Amino acid sequence: MKFFYLSFFFVFLLQAQDQTILSNQEILTQARDIAANALKEEITIEKVAAQNKIAWPAPEAQSIADTEKLVVAAAEKEYARKHDAKTSSDFQKEAQEYYAPYKKGTKITIYKTKALGSNPRVEGKFYGIDSYGLIKIGSLRVPVIDISKRDVARFFPEKATQLIKNYANGLEHDYNFKKKNQITAIKDTIRKDIYLKHGISLYRNKWMPTKTLAEGLRKQAIQIALPVKRKEIAAGIYKENGYVLTANKWKHPKINFNPSDFDYSPNELSIVDLENLMSSKNISISNSPLAKHPGAKYYDFEF
Repeated sequence: MKFFYLSFFFVFLLQAQDQTILSNQEILTQARDIAANALKEEITIEKVAAQNKIAWPAPEAQSIADTEKLVVAAAEKEYARKHDAKTSSDFQKEAQEYYAPYKKGTKITIYKTKALGSNPRVEGKFYGIDSYGLIKIGSLRVPVIDISKRDVARFFPEKATQLIKNYANGLEHDYNFKKKNQITAIKDTIRKDIYLKHGISLYRNKWMPTKTLAEGLRKQAIQIALPVKRKEIAAGIYKENGYVLTANKWKHPKINFNPSDFDYSPNELSIVDLENLMSSKNISISNSPLAKHPGAKYYDFEF
C-alpha cells in the first residue's frame, strides 16, 4: 500500500515538474521583456544624442511658427546692420535727380538716337528751344525726335511727372526684391542655430522638437537591437528549462509538438482549375504565388 502511494507521489511530482516547463511562446515573451528592459538601460538617450550629434540636453521646444518669427527678426536686424534703410521718398528723390531738367546756359552732353552714321554725341551749352521746336545746343539744332525719352523729359519738365513716378516705383521694386533675397539668404544661414537654441532640430529635411527626435531615435535603436538581445537571453532561458538546440531549433525532450489535422480535407485541383478559380476572382495569375509554385493547392492561398 505504501509503495502504491509512493509511486503515485512520484508520478504526480514528475507531472508537476513537466507543468513548470515554460512553453516556447512563454520563453520568447519573457526573453523579450527582459531584453527590452536591459536595452533601455544600455541605450540611453544621452548615448543616442551623442551618436547622432544632437545637442543634449535639449530645451523644451517652442512652436516652429514662433521660432521662425525670431529668425525673421534676427535676419532683418542683420540686414539693417549692413545696409542703409530706404523709403519711398528716397526713391522719389533719386528719380527726380535722374530726370532733373536741363538749365539754360549750362554745358550738357546728349546722344542722338538717330545719328545716321554721324557722331551721335552732342556737347555744348544749352540755349533753349527755338520756334521750330529744335533744341539749341552749342551751334547745333537737334530735333526732339532724335533724342531719348529721358532727355525729352529733361528738356520739357512738364512731361516728366509720370516718368519720374514710374522710375521711382521701379527703383523701389528692385530694392525690395534684392532686400527680400538677401534676408532669405541670411535666414537660411542663421535658422539652424536659432532653432537649436529653442529646442528644434532638422532631421531628414524636416524640423521637429529635438526631444522628440532623440526619443524617436532611441526607440528605433532599441527596436533594432531587440531581436539579437532577445535571442541571447532566450537561449539562457531555454537551457534553464531543459531545452536542447537541435538543427538550429530549441526542442524539449518531454514536449512533443504534433500539429493538428486540417478541419477539412479539400480536394486537390489541377492547375487549369486553379487558374480558372483565380481568374473568376480577378486575381492576376502572372503575379500570383501559383506562377512560382505550380504544384500548390488552392487551400495554400487565400482568395
